[in-house]
Amino acid sequence: LEFSVGYQTSGTPDLQWESAPTPGGPWVSIPEATGATYDPPLGITDNTYFRVVVTSTLFGTPCTATTNVVVIEVNYIDQPIIGTGHVVCEGGDPNELVVLSGTEAFGDVSFQWQSATNESGPWFNILGATASSYDPPPGLFNDTWYRLIVTSNAEDVECFQISEPVLVDVNSIGPGLLTSPQTICAGEIPDSFEVQFESVDGVIGYAWFVSNAVTGPFAPVGSNQDTYAPPGGLSEDTFYQVEISSTLNGVLCSEWTNVMEVMVNNFTPPIGQGVQNVCAGDDPMPLELLEMPTSDGVLSYQWFISSDQVVWTIIDGANAATYDPPSGVLQDAWYLVDIQSELNGVVCSLPSVVFEVNVDSIDAGNLSADAEICFGGDPSSLFFIDNPTAEGSLSYQWQSAPSLSGPWVDIPGATAL
Repeated sequence: LEFSVGYQTSGTPDLQWESAPTPGGPWVSIPEATGATYDPPLGITDNTYFRVVVTSTLFGTPCTATTNVVVIEVNYIDQPIIGTGHVVCEGGDPNELVVLSGTEAFGDVSFQWQSATNESGPWFNILGATASSYDPPPGLFNDTWYRLIVTSNAEDVECFQISEPVLVDVNSIGPGLLTSPQTICAGEIPDSFEVQFESVDGVIGYAWFVSNAVTGPFAPVGSNQDTYAPPGGLSEDTFYQVEISSTLNGVLCSEWTNVMEVMVNNFTPPIGQGVQNVCAGDDPMPLELLEMPTSDGVLSYQWFISSDQVVWTIIDGANAATYDPPSGVLQDAWYLVDIQSELNGVVCSLPSVVFEVNVDSIDAGNLSADAEICFGGDPSSLFFIDNPTAEGSLSYQWQSAPSLSGPWVDIPGATAL
């Protein structure tokens, strides 16, 4: 501060600078401020008024006069305060950022919002964000910090205050992965499933869902753990998915894991022929299934033979869907075909089918002894000493021949025992 027009006195001049909070005082002498200029100290926070008391002493008589009053006006502005507690889900739309206080100032007020990815910056002006509030656009995927610069312009003197940074916290979720797909046989219980590598910002939650189609719809199964064990066997392809949730400061967000498939190797059972009756020494017909099995996997066959249905012996090379037993069978035999289906390296056994080849054994019995008669005589009746036996119903046909080697000819009407 200095005089714009110099002072004049008749005597010896003395100067004393004074200050006051208002134009009307109270005025207080400023220590050591007795020069023609005065440099006010740093840190003035309120409007302050200044004047100079000029004293002229002539022949021992002091006379005083006071200069006009000048003011140093403080371009005062409060630090703005922004509401906190902003949490959104990934890709969500944050609430509007509102200034709670600190928008009043001495001069003309202007605003500039800034953003940063860290609390310490670097800070960047947000284009067009020059109002007292700011509504961040939707689609936020990363934590973002915001602050407000409030500027007061008074007589070309700009002063500003910066708010404390506020965080818009994105409640991020890494849903992780479900364990690898499984393949099981129809009716089996799959191994337990587990969510792996999941991560959340808040308190984690799990909800398991199931569907019979990869595209859904999915229904909840009632499990809220990171693992799930199906309670029973499965009969069809089944798909599982988990909703991973994160609760942060009361805001619930969720993401879905991948869909995991349990592939069930289904099949339709085969139907066999049952019993085939043959005569001793005959050639049985090929053994074949009346209805062939179907399966999701690749079918394979292996035939076995048994004489008592207890001990089964593998038939080498008999691995087709049909089997032709060799000719000349002399005793009953049972044949079993073991059918397997392989899908994704998992082998499932289908119900086995048992065939019986029943050999109808006949004991022809023994006739009465040879007889001799006179030429043209009447032979005695021929009869069985040991009657014939067989597994089936017997029928008879007597034959005759001129010699033991034949030829043998049916005797008409000779069909009794």
